[in-house]
Amino acid sequence: MKKLGITANVPVLKSFDNWLHVIPPFFILVAFFVIYAQHKIEQRIEARELEARIKREGASVDMKKYFKKA
Repeated sequence: MKKLGITANVPVLKSFDNWLHVIPPFFILVAFFVIYAQHKIEQRIEARELEARIKREGASVDMKKYFKKA
């Protein structure tokens, strides 16, 4: 191969700044925060829906634990 002039064409790798290593963990943390916020919002919505259902069906507040999400 060397006699024919065929050699490996190795590309030169670029070196990036070290602060770029912060980007993936930042987006992972943002994703966890967004999921947590979504969970809290959904809990509040479900609690409101449960209260409305209890009032609509005329059930007592003590029976709240027996109501299941449809």
